[in-house]
Amino acid sequence: GGGGEEDGEGGPDGMPLARREDGGEVESLVKAHVWGHPRGNFSSVFVFPYDSRTRTCSVIRQYCPGTGRRETSLPGGRWDGSSSARGGADLLEAARTELRAEAGLDGGTWVALCPDGIPQDANSKNRVHPFLVIDSQMNMPLGGKDGVEVEHGVRLDEVMRRVYAGEMLGPAAMASMMALDKLNQLNL
Repeated sequence: GGGGEEDGEGGPDGMPLARREDGGEVESLVKAHVWGHPRGNFSSVFVFPYDSRTRTCSVIRQYCPGTGRRETSLPGGRWDGSSSARGGADLLEAARTELRAEAGLDGGTWVALCPDGIPQDANSKNRVHPFLVIDSQMNMPLGGKDGVEVEHGVRLDEVMRRVYAGEMLGPAAMASMMALDKLNQLNL
């Protein structure tokens, strides 16, 4: 993983030592590189924008340095815990800001799909906070800002094809599947 803060008492090599949270005895100590994005308040948001009139959604395509190619994702980004341009006073405001900045959409009915967030992985302090927004409206045309391309009117079966083909980034794929499940529950 990439840098960030570490927790726990350090071992001989400076790596934190993981201990059981229940206070029970530990048979062995585990060395783990615990990482995260403290500038992102260890949180990121991803938004699944759904249009109930057309039964489609909006996704973005962007260049991803990790894979070296353009990938499908959802509007989203790190939450910085402040009221700066790319953050927000809270996670919902951060999600609204990302939706506006990356997809040119505003408003709608918002659903926090997992209010406490989901751990990114075993060694990360980062948490992913997925949102569903229903019937947001275009507020400005976008012209590939920061290399981000917006695709409006994407069919839901196409979203699932991209998820299962490995063409969508992991957190966006997870948020998409959770959003589709919620839409099914809401009969939308």
